[in-house]
Amino acid sequence: MTGAVTGLAWLYWAAGGPLGIAHRDERPANWHVLVGVSACWALAASAAVLALVRGRSTRLPYPLLLAPAWLGSGSMFAWSGWRLPATLYVALAHPSDVSYPENVAVAVTLHLTAVLTGAGIMRSLVRGHRGRLSVPAERVGGRL
Repeated sequence: MTGAVTGLAWLYWAAGGPLGIAHRDERPANWHVLVGVSACWALAASAAVLALVRGRSTRLPYPLLLAPAWLGSGSMFAWSGWRLPATLYVALAHPSDVSYPENVAVAVTLHLTAVLTGAGIMRSLVRGHRGRLSVPAERVGGRL
């Protein structure tokens, strides 16, 4: 759920939404693309984990659900994992030559949420979410 909220916030920014943006003129095209890609990975991971947790049969093969879950969780954890300390540094040190387009408090909140969500998804995937992740019968016996 938090991955979807984070992804939707990033998608809103990528589409040009002004809420949570402190410096609207400092958003170059590559910033929009980068935020949009991050949003897509967060939303893909959230949808894949939702499908895995619900356990309903889907038309997608099990590995095609695992791939976006792993890639999206890694993307959220890794990208926001380095952005969080950098954003905190800018918020606390106020360097004169650096400014982010985002409101620093909103950016810190989103990056912290993304790091925790990415780590949580990874943990769930590694542990099998304590039996709540749906594993197809053909995978249980070791067959693909």
